Amino acid sequence: MVYLTMSDLPEIPLTDEDYERFEEQLPALAEQATREAYERALQSGLPVTILVGNIIVQVTANGGITELKKLPDTRQRITQRHFKIA
Repeated sequence: MVYLTMSDLPEIPLTDEDYERFEEQLPALAEQATREAYERALQSGLPVTILVGNIIVQVTANGGITELKKLPDTRQRITQRHFKIA
């Protein structure tokens, strides 16, 4: 069996357009990979922990949902405003 390392691969120069295209594709690829990992975990019978709103829940393969923890609201509330008139 032959093992290749990164130094064994030919170096292909990337252009600015290549980097821009990769940056545009990255969010969609990340979303797809996350969704596939979620579905594979459920198909294998493992529970998956996700965040729904501000509640951490555990989802099981049979569709059961268990609330694990409710997180505090992260929105900052403005209670006072000070204005300085010059």
